[in-house]
Amino acid sequence: MTVWTMALAGWLMIGPVLLRNGAAIEPERVEGFTEQGVNVRPSFDASGPMVPALVPWREVLDIEGGWGEAAAYRSVADATHRAELRLARGDATGAIALLEPLAGAYLDRSGPTSGAIASALAVCRLLRSDRAGAAGAWLAWRSNPLGPPRDWIDAETALAPMAPPVFAERDARAFLSVPAERSGVPEHAGELSKLYRAAADAIVNGRPVELAGPETRLRADPGVRLVWEMVRARADPDASGRLAARDALRRRMRTAGAAWQIAWCHLGIGASMMAEDDRLEADAGAAELISVVLFDQGTAAGLADLAADLLIEYFESTQRPEHADSVRAMDRAAMSGLLPGRRSETGTQTESAEPAPADATPEDLP
Repeated sequence: MTVWTMALAGWLMIGPVLLRNGAAIEPERVEGFTEQGVNVRPSFDASGPMVPALVPWREVLDIEGGWGEAAAYRSVADATHRAELRLARGDATGAIALLEPLAGAYLDRSGPTSGAIASALAVCRLLRSDRAGAAGAWLAWRSNPLGPPRDWIDAETALAPMAPPVFAERDARAFLSVPAERSGVPEHAGELSKLYRAAADAIVNGRPVELAGPETRLRADPGVRLVWEMVRARADPDASGRLAARDALRRRMRTAGAAWQIAWCHLGIGASMMAEDDRLEADAGAAELISVVLFDQGTAAGLADLAADLLIEYFESTQRPEHADSVRAMDRAAMSGLLPGRRSETGTQTESAEPAPADATPEDLP
């Protein structure tokens, strides 16, 4: 039997590809299989079901007659589908157990299966207290924004509200321990990756000698612009640059906007001010973060906990362990609903707090 005959025989043995929505892709329309899914030839017959040119593996139920050359992807189809079911039930532990084994092979690739895995891992990692990993997974998705729509990724900015460019020291070190993003990614995604690394580097190694901001055309993107303001407020080596960035964040808080963006502004301003040498200014930054602990428990997953961790780091570094304990108690009480609720989803927010006395306790700060 010739090679051509063997190939034809193998093709003829491919049965219909059965999809989880009940549709089927007939063998003659199957062009082949990749790590991202089933490549499908276009159909010009309006009588048949419409399917995309590439069907991601999570939508594939079975291949009649055997998986053949697609056998290597059968476990991917099963794991990604089951992970989506667990996510829908709020079972982050079950979902991450299915997705983490796929991360190494998929997060640096482009396609709908990679996009779905990256965006799912972002929320799963955050809910498992892996903030650095969540930011990394979201950046992988941002380089490859495919897959199903996600409630935890903002449609307007393509940012993940749960993963701001603000790091506690442990998270910053973990984020920098992962190699920088590969080359060849879309320029907006590449710029965001640079900014997040600059934010982490400012925590671990101090402010850089230079902080090159995005080009003007990139700053026209609302997501890039917000991240740049956040990072510049903490990492700019020039005090006037940090002040200008904080002013830009305060202007954002005076206008109607999503609650998560206002929480980000408080985080950015607070982290920036707490890093200043002046004790009064640094304590006023703590007041900004206390507002996140009190009012943003339900704004976006992890924001209040991040603010609490930053405050605990600050008070412990300034030899005020009793203040750190007060923050822990405040965070527990707010999480239990015993303290103020959440911010309005939209609407004008109050101005930033006035500087607090240097010897103020968390109970004295607004």
